[in-house]
Amino acid sequence: MPPTTETEIKELRDLVIGLREEVRVGFAKVDTKLAEIQGQINVLEERTKLGFWGFIGRAVIIGTFVLATGFAIKYFLFGTVKL
Repeated sequence: MPPTTETEIKELRDLVIGLREEVRVGFAKVDTKLAEIQGQINVLEERTKLGFWGFIGRAVIIGTFVLATGFAIKYFLFGTVKL
């Protein structure tokens, strides 16, 4: 095996340092993107928070719609609506 020279060792050292800097920059970009995504998740959570009364309100609206649809189907099939 041929002996390594001082210039080869210096070149290897520079390559390792350059690679380390590229990895740091890559991780910094990933951290930035991750922070943006966490922010988007928080905004989405705020929009989709329903709360108790919101849930009750939607349940009443959907229940009324389903009941009215059932009465309409029964009326069209049988001609009368009996409770």
